Amino acid sequence: MKICNRFTGELILEVDDPAEIKQSGVSLFGADLGGVNLHGADLSGVDIRNANLGGAKLRDADLSKADLRWADLRNASLRYADLRNAKLRDADLSKADLRYANLRGADLPANFFYLRADPYDIFGTAECVWIGCEKLEVTDNLRAAILRLKEKHEITDATADRLIPLIESLINSVKGK
Repeated sequence: MKICNRFTGELILEVDDPAEIKQSGVSLFGADLGGVNLHGADLSGVDIRNANLGGAKLRDADLSKADLRWADLRNASLRYADLRNAKLRDADLSKADLRYANLRGADLPANFFYLRADPYDIFGTAECVWIGCEKLEVTDNLRAAILRLKEKHEITDATADRLIPLIESLINSVKGK
C-alpha cells in the first residue's frame, strides 16, 4: 500500500501490511488514507494530523493517543476503535460510525454530540454523549433532528419520546439549573 501526501502527492510510506505503519515511526501528517482498509491496525500515538481518512475502515483500530487534529474522518468506520486520549479537536467526524468506540479522555471537537440509538433495540434504549459543549442554544436543533429521525422511522416513537427530555435535562444540568 502506498501512502502519499494528500496535498503534494509525495510518497510518505510504502507498506505491505498496515502493522508496518507504526513500526516505521513515520508521521502520517497530511496522508491520503481515504477509503483504505486499516481494520485492527495499531496506530496508537501516530501523528495523523490533517490526513484524509474519509471512508476509511478503522474498525477495531488502536488510535489511542493518536493526533488526529484537522483529520477528515467523514464516513469513516470507527466501530470498536480505541480512541482513548486521542486528539480529535477540529477533526471532521461527519457521518463517522463511532458505535462502540472508546472515546475516554479523547480531545473531541467543540460541541461534539453523538447520538447512538439502535432502531431494532426492543428496549428502545439510546445513548447520548455530549462533550465539550460551548453553545447550549443547539437544543432546538437536537430536538428537530430527533423528530426527523422519528419521521423517517430510524428510531422508534418511544425512543424519540425518551430522548427529548433526556437532552433537555442534560442541557439544564450543564447550564446549572
